[in-house]
Amino acid sequence: MEIRAEIHIPAISEGSGATWGYLSLVFTLFYFFPLIAHWPDATTTLTVIICLFYLAFVALYCYCLRRDSHNAVLPVALLMGVAFIITAFYAGSHALYGYPAFLAAYYFRLKLACIFLAANIVCQLLAAAWFDMWTLYFIGPSLLLTVGLFLFGRLSHQELLHDQITQRQNQKIEQLATIAERERIARDLHDLLGHSLSSLALKSELAEKLLAKREIDAARVEINEVAELSRSTLAEIRVAITGLNLKGFHAELDQLCQQLERGEFLVERNVKLPPLGPKTESALILLCKS
Repeated sequence: MEIRAEIHIPAISEGSGATWGYLSLVFTLFYFFPLIAHWPDATTTLTVIICLFYLAFVALYCYCLRRDSHNAVLPVALLMGVAFIITAFYAGSHALYGYPAFLAAYYFRLKLACIFLAANIVCQLLAAAWFDMWTLYFIGPSLLLTVGLFLFGRLSHQELLHDQITQRQNQKIEQLATIAERERIARDLHDLLGHSLSSLALKSELAEKLLAKREIDAARVEINEVAELSRSTLAEIRVAITGLNLKGFHAELDQLCQQLERGEFLVERNVKLPPLGPKTESALILLCKS
């Protein structure tokens, strides 16, 4: 519920449903069917008025497509009002009431959307009663389109909310994964540097004492080991930072065994361990390398 409270519905024109939003205007052509059916009786003035109101409805509908849920209440209400006004003189308005119903269902929360649906139906019934449109050919298609498009709008609304919630959850998972990776790097660096720097310090002190005793060859061996340990530590630090070589305990153990065998040591493995967590595995790898 906390996630839903933060979400607002963006303008239809900004989403994947923009194409459908504009193409759906094709169905408004049913608006002209009564005019075509009574064409011989239609006057030029009435035809012009019908066309002008249609253009006004389409322009306002396109405007609604560009509003988000915070700015769509008044435009959707005006769209419904235009359909009501048209009903005063033309029965073709039955093809228009479904559009504000869809927009209300898509943009608004369920409670506000239901209020708009109820107002829409009341407008249709009042218009039918006041303007002598109380016929099955007007009420039937008008109510059917209104309820159908309202339900379609609710489904679209829920689908969009689901997508946005899923996206935010994925972002949180990515953030947690990033934090976990940073903690892993910090833990590995702490363990690695603590051990390596202690070894470097001891070997450096030993080399200094050997030099003081004029044991040059032994001091040279310790200095070479310091250099080798420094290079290996640098390589391990790069691995810890990049995370590109996280092979796991058994892979690291194989590598250590191979290194010992190359040094002509006899190595025998007998390792049986339960599944290990990342922290335990890292600590065990460090102990084996010590």
